[in-house]
Amino acid sequence: ADYFSKYYKDINRDLIVTGALIHDFGKMIELEGPAVYRYSVEGKLLGHIAMGANEIYATACDLGIEKREEILNLMHIVLSHHGELEYGSPKKPAFPSPVPMAKVPYTSLAFFAAFINTFSALSSGSIGLSASGNSHFPFPKT
Repeated sequence: ADYFSKYYKDINRDLIVTGALIHDFGKMIELEGPAVYRYSVEGKLLGHIAMGANEIYATACDLGIEKREEILNLMHIVLSHHGELEYGSPKKPAFPSPVPMAKVPYTSLAFFAAFINTFSALSSGSIGLSASGNSHFPFPKT
């Protein structure tokens, strides 16, 4: 949030932080069970994204602030946090602040996948490193 709000002035840091904290809140309703989780009836029919946005709206109504722009923006972050319709979001990000919420998880996943692929290649020797080692990757000599 700090990075994006520092370099992109149209990004609302507080909105990103709040969205990051509550974007999957609906999963507490979507899933049920103390140890082995299964989908609740509501979870099967509505999904965590819609239920999370609904919880925000219900709480805002209880507080009498449901018409405030911040509430609508927060609901939009929850509704768009998967980034694309084909990834399960009912909405695509419509203004700058939801974009980091939609993109950062996939960036992290890409780095993790690259790390796993590199580690696997190193372990199998398929990227040309020998067991005798080299100056960049000093493996113990066998």
